[in-house]
Amino acid sequence: MLKFMKDSLLLSAVVRDRIKTNDPQQLEKLKDRLKDRMGIPVGWHMSGIPLVGAMILSMFAFALAQPYLWLAVFELFGLPQYAVMAAIVPVSLIYSLIMVLTMYFVARGNFLALKLSLALMAFSGLVAIVYFLSVCLGALFGAGLKPGFLISAVLGLVFILGGIRCINSQTFYRANALYLHNRVWRKQLNIQRQTLRRASR
Repeated sequence: MLKFMKDSLLLSAVVRDRIKTNDPQQLEKLKDRLKDRMGIPVGWHMSGIPLVGAMILSMFAFALAQPYLWLAVFELFGLPQYAVMAAIVPVSLIYSLIMVLTMYFVARGNFLALKLSLALMAFSGLVAIVYFLSVCLGALFGAGLKPGFLISAVLGLVFILGGIRCINSQTFYRANALYLHNRVWRKQLNIQRQTLRRASR
């Protein structure tokens, strides 16, 4: 079901282990294998759209749930509801900052960043599901159906499904191969620089 997502994780894990070598020939072989995974040099995978799209959709899904969930928390603890923005703004900013930093390191071929980005998407999905169920169950048990909350809850589910679709795609798999290829290439350049420095001494 999540074939391309699993393949992307596996490919990243393999490169993480094999890039530890300083053998230029082994690195060149690894780079050639990643070129095969990338396929044709022109396509959506070259633009980073699958990664950016997944992160943006995930952030939207998370943001849509914030007002409803924080209003519920404030009501539970007897806090004034007019102060709810004091919770929404910092939490949304911190989440967005973590997501953007994670995206940056995924684009640099970092395996841990890829795992963290998937964990953040899973967390966003959980928040979106809790939000949707809370709205529906609240309406069923007499809290009254608020159309604005219902629409945003449905949109949150649509956004998170769209984000998963972006990551679990052949296009993202090929984009990830490109990110990993560029990481191997940077490692080669660093080795060449170090060799030149030693030769010039």
